[in-house]
Amino acid sequence: LKDRDGQIRSLEEKHQHARDALEHYRQAAKEQREQEQRRHESQVQQLQLELRQLQQTLIVKQDELTQLNRDNARLLAEARQLQKDQHAQQQLLTQKAQALEVAQRSLTGMERTNDALEQRSNTLQAEVARLGERAEVQAQKAQTLQERLSEALLQLKLIEHSPLANGGADSHEPLPGPEADTP
Repeated sequence: LKDRDGQIRSLEEKHQHARDALEHYRQAAKEQREQEQRRHESQVQQLQLELRQLQQTLIVKQDELTQLNRDNARLLAEARQLQKDQHAQQQLLTQKAQALEVAQRSLTGMERTNDALEQRSNTLQAEVARLGERAEVQAQKAQTLQERLSEALLQLKLIEHSPLANGGADSHEPLPGPEADTP
């Protein structure tokens, strides 16, 4: 009986020891779970904080991207407008260059015409001067002939009124005519 009590006590001690060990294991497991739970919650809170920060950063970056897209669209529109303006200026420059070329050709033609007209003017001025000199010579000759004609008429009148003209028409000398004095 003693042995049996000893075995029972021994079994009870083992059983108590096993219960204590199990309780200790449960307590340790519970503490480990609680630590893991706290660590997990801390990690979750840290990750949630990082997620909020990343979401805020994403919002800022999306705003920046939206602004950059607007700026890009505006710059693209400005570039297209500048390209149109440049094309229009290039066309205008080409038209002006063509007009200048036409004007230069016209100017060259006008200069040639002007040179020809100047030569013609010089020729005509020389001709006018020569004709003026001839006219002056002719005027002097006409003046001389007028004077001689006046003298001849005066002599004719004198002869007609002279006493010889009434009776001796045969005795008067012939007057020198203009044909004899003309050079």
